[in-house]
Amino acid sequence: KMDAGDILIQHKLPINNRDNYLSLEKKLADTGKELLTKTIFELVENKLSGRKQDETKVSSRGSFTKEDGIIDWSTSAREIMNKHRAYFQWPKIFSFFLDNGKRKKIIFHEIEFFDSSDNFEQGKVILHQGKVLVGTKKGAIVIKNLQLEGRNLMPANQFVLGKKNFIGSVLGS
Repeated sequence: KMDAGDILIQHKLPINNRDNYLSLEKKLADTGKELLTKTIFELVENKLSGRKQDETKVSSRGSFTKEDGIIDWSTSAREIMNKHRAYFQWPKIFSFFLDNGKRKKIIFHEIEFFDSSDNFEQGKVILHQGKVLVGTKKGAIVIKNLQLEGRNLMPANQFVLGKKNFIGSVLGS
């Protein structure tokens, strides 16, 4: 059983709003290296005694699938931002839009939370204050960089110049 057994040593690691999979991987590796060294020395010197962990707080996550990256625009902007942070490396977050009747996948490489009290239509792409936004259940996200499947990564403001039907479209699965 994964993560079962006594706790020998524990450390709280601060996670900030800019952290994503890659930055957390580095933070955890660095902290893990230090804690492992400390744990081994303290075990050898008999300075550690394990304590039982609360089994009700143990959680696990199976393997990720590509479908985990699909954006549900009926969730909040904060939830979508967290999903982006979690799936930053793989499978990335993505959605679909109809481009002249053809369903096309769009991968979102860089997004930001748009803090506003305005109400936005879920999944609708708009140009607001010079930014490409997509509405969510609560708030909106700013699309900074995106990639149409099979194409190059590009800034959203440049993308909309070539895909004029993107603004006003409603994204979905």
